[in-house]
Amino acid sequence: MEETIRKQTAMLEELSEAEKAYARQFSEDIDIMDSRAVLQYGMAAQKKIMQFSEASLFEIPSADQEEIAKDIRKLKRKLAEFRTQYERSTLKPGNEQALTEFKSIYDSFSSALIEAARRMQIHRSSLLRHVSRLDKHYETCLKIIREFDLYLYAGKIHLETCREDILQELHEKAEKTKAMQDLEIMRDYSRACLRFEKKLSDLSISRALPFQTMAQIRLMQNNAAALAENLNRLCTDTFPLYRSRLVFSLGLSDEKIIASETFEEVCDDLNRTLNAILKMQTESREKEKKGLSLFG
Repeated sequence: MEETIRKQTAMLEELSEAEKAYARQFSEDIDIMDSRAVLQYGMAAQKKIMQFSEASLFEIPSADQEEIAKDIRKLKRKLAEFRTQYERSTLKPGNEQALTEFKSIYDSFSSALIEAARRMQIHRSSLLRHVSRLDKHYETCLKIIREFDLYLYAGKIHLETCREDILQELHEKAEKTKAMQDLEIMRDYSRACLRFEKKLSDLSISRALPFQTMAQIRLMQNNAAALAENLNRLCTDTFPLYRSRLVFSLGLSDEKIIASETFEEVCDDLNRTLNAILKMQTESREKEKKGLSLFG
């Protein structure tokens, strides 16, 4: 157990001199013979990380995620309708009525693209705000870890004093007097040292929880940032390129206003992009759920 404590508290030497001084002063008030106080030792930090994990990690904007998927699926339906209207039409090049007909169905879908772009930018802003909120949660985790460090550092100092000074004195006295009372006092104090050592070991284990939380925070941030970037690319690159390719193709048709092969190719590209975003979103949420299960 002592080896575990040494490994878990190796990083405590990184405490500032002011923090070490505070911990040394705090260690003087520890009473390992007070069973109630030992049970409560460090519990404030343990409660903070558990409450924080429950309150912060489940702030994932699931409503936003659902709305993003809903809007993308809506656009996919609009695209499917646009393709069906095109295939059912009898558009002929050089025919003014045919051009008017195509422009009508194209304008309808173009409006859907504009509305989708507006919605995606709103979702992107929400995702970026979430990334910023998670940065604050990350900093909170660091503060909780530091609180654990202070408890562990103070406890480690006090335990060394108890064993090297007080327990040694009690042992020497019991050896000298051979009195049953002195022997029992020494044994009681030795058991108290073991209980406090176990408490420090438990705190070391609890200290690992905020690190798990921080890893989950970074996972959620990376997923949200990647999705936000994809939504932005959809609005600034994919949608404009789709419209420009259709418009450019108007003058290149031999059979229809736009050759069916060109039309299908352009629509397939857009559909693949939308599917890729939906897939990425689904996979990201699954990864987050697996991470959150650590706290379930």
